[in-house]
Amino acid sequence: FRRVLFRSKNRQDLVGLGMVFGGAIGNIVDRVRLGYVVDFADLHFGEWRPFLVFNVADAAITIGVLVLLGAFGASSYLSGRLARVVTDLAEASAEDRAQRHRAEAELELRQEDLARAARFSADASHQLKTPVAVLRAGLEELAHGEGITPATAEEISALVQQTGRLSGIIEDLLLLSRIDAGRLALVMGPVNLTDLFAGALDDVGVMPGAESIAIENELPPGLNVLGERRYLALVVQNLMENAAKYNRPGGRIRVAAREAEGMVEVTVENTGRPIPPEVQARIFERFSRGAVGENVPGYGLGLNLARELARLHGGDLRLVESNDHGTRFEVRLRRAV
Repeated sequence: FRRVLFRSKNRQDLVGLGMVFGGAIGNIVDRVRLGYVVDFADLHFGEWRPFLVFNVADAAITIGVLVLLGAFGASSYLSGRLARVVTDLAEASAEDRAQRHRAEAELELRQEDLARAARFSADASHQLKTPVAVLRAGLEELAHGEGITPATAEEISALVQQTGRLSGIIEDLLLLSRIDAGRLALVMGPVNLTDLFAGALDDVGVMPGAESIAIENELPPGLNVLGERRYLALVVQNLMENAAKYNRPGGRIRVAAREAEGMVEVTVENTGRPIPPEVQARIFERFSRGAVGENVPGYGLGLNLARELARLHGGDLRLVESNDHGTRFEVRLRRAV
């Protein structure tokens, strides 16, 4: 019995075990039945005790065997079910580990690519900064030289303006590379955001092609936020230049603000053509301009730089909407106490 019970590993062993115990139970039943039929008439009351003890013992053995078989069957069934559950969990865990390893490897590669791009931007910008400065100085000196005709002076002036734009791009790339590397430390303090927008709106009025744009400044006086003035000025400047460049002749620029939960939310709205939906998803990517900006001067760095600086100040910059009525951006900054 013990050999069959503890060494059974397949269905044939279990069938053999059932046949063994089935035969034993049949023998016990036959003995009880025959003993009762043959000896009942000849036995006295005192002679019943050994017979009853014998039959009770056989019945106890039978019940014990049945209980053991039931327990064995239930244990085998539950073990199979639990084994399947454990196997499924093990396979799921292995798949999760594999996915996590793949995600970590991909993230590491992306971080390495970002670090290489940041180093390239920083190195290239540093290498270009000095030659551009030398070129600009040479052009300005040439423009004031003797024997320069008005036509030549005008061409030189246009070249000087282009070197100024190139210098601005280099400065933006240097600033972005410092942000990417985490090396831009801010000196935080109260900044009057109303004054920054007022100055930027004045500059918009003298931009080429923006003379007919109506300005609606609805900012309250003394709107103070927490940050570093020169970097917040870049955020405001890029927003205003973007609103002017992508506006229509005779359009409108509206600036408004509200305070909510310790933050200042400033919206900048213009009446230019709507930004296509497929372009809106990547409007803040570097060097991304899209169909709207094909004939507008610029290199697609302004909005990206403005958002990075806003986030560095604990705020954010987002595109709220862009439709036939206009385009609206919102910049959120921490309110200065």
